[in-house]
Amino acid sequence: MKVLEKIFSVKNSENRSHKVFTILGLKFKFKLKDSNIINILLENNKLIRKNQRLLNKIEKRMYMLDIPLDYKKFWINDDLQNIIPLNWGKYPEGFNPGEVISKEILKDIPYNTIVDFGCGYGRLSENFNPKKYIGIDLNSKALEKAKENNPEYNYLEINIDSEYPKCDIVFAYTVFLHNDDKTLKSILCRLKNTNCKYIMIADIMSKNWPENIIPPTYHRSVEEYNTLMSDIGFSLILEKRYPYKRYAESAEFNHLNTDMSFLLYKQD
Repeated sequence: MKVLEKIFSVKNSENRSHKVFTILGLKFKFKLKDSNIINILLENNKLIRKNQRLLNKIEKRMYMLDIPLDYKKFWINDDLQNIIPLNWGKYPEGFNPGEVISKEILKDIPYNTIVDFGCGYGRLSENFNPKKYIGIDLNSKALEKAKENNPEYNYLEINIDSEYPKCDIVFAYTVFLHNDDKTLKSILCRLKNTNCKYIMIADIMSKNWPENIIPPTYHRSVEEYNTLMSDIGFSLILEKRYPYKRYAESAEFNHLNTDMSFLLYKQD
């Protein structure tokens, strides 16, 4: 039962005639009267074994539970479903995070090159000068869409263990929470090697959020990020918080911290 609870993820997509459930990144559409099938499967795992077609699809995605996780494989096969919460529009945050980063967090900092770490399909690109912007991601499918949406911008496919392009500023918006501690420490050390003077991290920072879910999350506190950044020679110079609308307005999450924290660090 614990395995089933980990590998099922339900998305809140519905209209008058059906619900769409996402199971391990695979979409299944059910009529409303039949939508309780997910709950039945969770309650009785014998039924899932009888449904060979569904079982085969689940088995193909079991690598999601592997440790260490194959990040590249996970995000490519996720098919852009979990880059942002579904069915909440372009900005489920209730605000444009790209504007917050460019016009508030970095407004007084001159730079020649800025790297959007984990840029996905380029949702935030338009908030930056295309001549100064580099978007990097390990998800080739996301980058294809980014290039289609923003042809004047520069995007690079970078693997989890690759070296990163030289730059003045790096920002990682809701990216680091999807990396385990060992992977994140390796990322931060290689980011320092880019000679960047500033690194901005934005995540919902709380230790109370659930883990072992899809997509995988490793929520950290501000203090934990401060320690990680201090270890590579960076100090916190600015912190701002904004309520994340999609979570703040959900009964499932509103008892938790649902603020998005923007942390700006400068090299010592």
